[in-house]
Amino acid sequence: MNITRNLIIVGDSAFAEVAYEYFTHDSPYRVVAFAVEREFLTKTRLFGVAASTTGPTGGPASGPMTAAISSP
Repeated sequence: MNITRNLIIVGDSAFAEVAYEYFTHDSPYRVVAFAVEREFLTKTRLFGVAASTTGPTGGPASGPMTAAISSP
């Protein structure tokens, strides 16, 4: 059985874009959001996926999540 798991990528840089491509095409993960610190947020969507600010209330999706870290 092929189980798809939700994934939030932290960052919206070129590294985050590469991570999106990898996880979307070569893994059992589905990218559901990009989490970016408010002062670094430059766009609201990336590849049609929401880019949200990080904060104490969590991300835009609910349920079990996995995060991939992207550095600038």
